[in-house]
Amino acid sequence: QAFVSKPDELVFKDFEVGKKYRKMFTMTNVSYTFNSFKLLDLDDEVIDFFVITFEKPGRMSAGVSCSIEIVFTPQINKDILTAIRLLTETGPVEVPLKCLIKRCAPRIVQPVIDFGRIIVGQKLSNSLKIKNSQALSTEFIILPFEENKLEVATGDDSIEQNVIKSDGSEEYVPETFDPTMDPALNESELLYRVQRVMTQTFRKMKFFNPLPLSASLEIGNLDGYGATSLDIICAPLTVGLIEQKFSVKFNEVEDSAMTVDDLGEPVMKEQFVTVTVIGEEVPIYVAEETMDLKCTLYDRIYRKKITLKNRAKQAYKVSITVAAAYAKYVEVNPTILFVQAKSSQNVNVKFTPAVDMLSKVGYFTCPYEAYTDAALTVIPVEIRVAGQDLPVFFMVRSSVCPSTVELSSSSLEFGRVYVGQQSSKTITLCNRSMLPQKVAFVRLKKEFSVKPNDGFAVLLPNESMDFEIFFSPISAINYEVDITLITSLNDSYVLKVIAEGVDPPLEFSSSVIRMRTTSPGERVVESVLVTNKTSHSQCFEVVSPNSRFTWLKVSPAVVQLEPGKSGRLEFEYCAPENAFDLDPNIWHEETIKTGNEAMNESPFDEWSSELGWVVGKGMYGELQWFKPPPQHIRRKNAVTESDIGEVMDNMSKSDESQETLSLGNDVNNGGNDNYAVTDSTTTGTEESLGELSFEEWGVIGKWALPIILKSKKKSLSSTAILNTTSTSASTARGQTVPAPLFITIQTAVNLPQIEADIKSIDFGQISVGTRILKSFKIINRNFQPILLK
Repeated sequence: QAFVSKPDELVFKDFEVGKKYRKMFTMTNVSYTFNSFKLLDLDDEVIDFFVITFEKPGRMSAGVSCSIEIVFTPQINKDILTAIRLLTETGPVEVPLKCLIKRCAPRIVQPVIDFGRIIVGQKLSNSLKIKNSQALSTEFIILPFEENKLEVATGDDSIEQNVIKSDGSEEYVPETFDPTMDPALNESELLYRVQRVMTQTFRKMKFFNPLPLSASLEIGNLDGYGATSLDIICAPLTVGLIEQKFSVKFNEVEDSAMTVDDLGEPVMKEQFVTVTVIGEEVPIYVAEETMDLKCTLYDRIYRKKITLKNRAKQAYKVSITVAAAYAKYVEVNPTILFVQAKSSQNVNVKFTPAVDMLSKVGYFTCPYEAYTDAALTVIPVEIRVAGQDLPVFFMVRSSVCPSTVELSSSSLEFGRVYVGQQSSKTITLCNRSMLPQKVAFVRLKKEFSVKPNDGFAVLLPNESMDFEIFFSPISAINYEVDITLITSLNDSYVLKVIAEGVDPPLEFSSSVIRMRTTSPGERVVESVLVTNKTSHSQCFEVVSPNSRFTWLKVSPAVVQLEPGKSGRLEFEYCAPENAFDLDPNIWHEETIKTGNEAMNESPFDEWSSELGWVVGKGMYGELQWFKPPPQHIRRKNAVTESDIGEVMDNMSKSDESQETLSLGNDVNNGGNDNYAVTDSTTTGTEESLGELSFEEWGVIGKWALPIILKSKKKSLSSTAILNTTSTSASTARGQTVPAPLFITIQTAVNLPQIEADIKSIDFGQISVGTRILKSFKIINRNFQPILLK
């Protein structure tokens, strides 16, 4: 071109309608000869907006310039893209003319923000910078893309061990926990309470930062040719990769304007920022979050270790805080420590439950309705870590209960007991603990004994057991004795016993009479000698049970003894001949109906049947009747000839035994063959014959017969005396009631082991020197062979 414009193009930028804008430019002749130019009109659409003035230079020599002024007066807010056209001698020349309205060209400087790895519970922020390369300012709005929707790429949805998920719907309200509040109604409510305490810090973080990634503001302004910054806040409460896209919308940007930013890229009305973070687990955590001590007892000390682990590559300082409300029950040692990188550290925990826990820390307890002063306790303990905003908790869980064994009475009074006699009192023990306990009465004096099982027993939780304590004085003195009860839980209880030993007025040659075992229909008589040991005469009555039920008779029933004199008591026992064939239950009912008992009631207080045994208790003792099944009843003629031959063969092998087996003919019975052992002196062979079997039919009785002393004064009846305490003097109707003495009778009825086929042998009249031989048959009623001596 022959002419060159300086500047190359004319630009009216960021104009406003109604204002005037002036610009100067020069046209220079760059040809090698004279030249001239003529200004042509602008386009019709814009010719009214411009005024161009200059002095006409005429013909211009080479290198000569001409200044031109252009005045722009915009009437519409619209871009104008045109050119100033000149006509020269060598051809047309154009100078570009641009009139640009005000525009907005924002650009997000860093569209991707990566926070890297952050421990859950920590809070960081990063700046997001927005730059505007044009003159028009704008307001922008930044919101999460697809609002409130998080994209979790990997990892758990919960923080391991100690952080509980929350959807952010509940509002954080600062809470104060009063440990003395009422206990929980059930275990679920108790665990909810503990979780509220453990997640208090978490819920506070959730309240102030409901989203793991958020912007510090939602609406902002961006000035023309300016820049602004806002914070992107990162506060992850979940583990794993979290990616969040934010949408930034600029109000003054129109996609149709085709505006470009300072990098030449098209400017969009909605631009995006992608923020990523990886939430990491807390470095310090407890290997076992719940320290379960199972069942514990009050006023005992329990110790256990918890292990703190560090999964990070650096050491952390840890401080453990036990709330003052329950510091009395839970102690931690040490309270401040360092956990080295990739290592662990043990912490000692001491738990000392006490019964006042139920009131002082009732908020963390749930009572057991079935037990007294027992409750489930769950106590949270906080662990603070330097550089770790989210605390770690562990729980001390235990079912606490007392070790109490409750005694029905703390003392026993036996009153006056005769020397050589025995009196008993019953005491009930109840285990109030949730654990079974072994109990034992120990260090008993020889005057005392305990039943059952000599005072040893195992009590299950809430189980009660009756123990009978027997007192038998050996001298006439006052007794004040402490009986000690110990338990397997190291508790001991003292039972105070007060009694008085008294010399008996009567002395028996034997206080226990064991009658020999008899067969049905056989009569047995035993006697005992009674001596009056006092200085005055004594009259006493022997109260015997109903003989129709016991088959026992006493004679005489009433005895008068002068001082120092003795008398004899006879006890006769005779079971019915048909006792073996009787059914005990039918016999009991028929005996009641045929007797004179009032209202046909049984004299026994208790009558029961079980597994072939029938037991009747009452009338100062008890009756035991065993009725085996028919297949177990002893066989008749159990021993055969071959059995006897086998026995005799075995006996002949022993050097210590000599037996003679003779077979004879009874001169009176026609020569029937009979077996008779005429001599037997064995020792070792008895073991081969076996023991006698007692697991058969039988009736056993044991009776404690009261002996009532008759006072010279008008005394009470025997029945009235027995209705009073048997071991101590009582007062009734103004009279002193003497304590009765007792004598024990033991009886037994069984089928005979052997029996003869005849009851007696009568030789009649025989001449002197005449020898008559008679034989009888001995029948073995036992299951095994029997050796006769």
